[in-house]
Amino acid sequence: MTKDHREIQRKLRILRYAEKIGHVAKACRYFGIGRASFYRWRKAYTEHGEAGLINAPFPNGTPIGRRLSVRKRSFIFDVNTISDQCGSCGI
Repeated sequence: MTKDHREIQRKLRILRYAEKIGHVAKACRYFGIGRASFYRWRKAYTEHGEAGLINAPFPNGTPIGRRLSVRKRSFIFDVNTISDQCGSCGI
């Protein structure tokens, strides 16, 4: 069983449990996930089936991907700025 397959089965188990008990908040609390994740998984499952539950990396074209790449660049910039300012202290 691959990592992706285990993750799909976990998400399906959570979706089925919530359907069985009829209470999304209780199911999310029981499994320790956020309701936003639950609803995102449910929407993906209804639209694409099991293929929608696969964890896919965010491409840079999406807003989240852009934010992550901007943070990475700004972190590198900040580190370079700090090292330039501390050149005399040997750091």
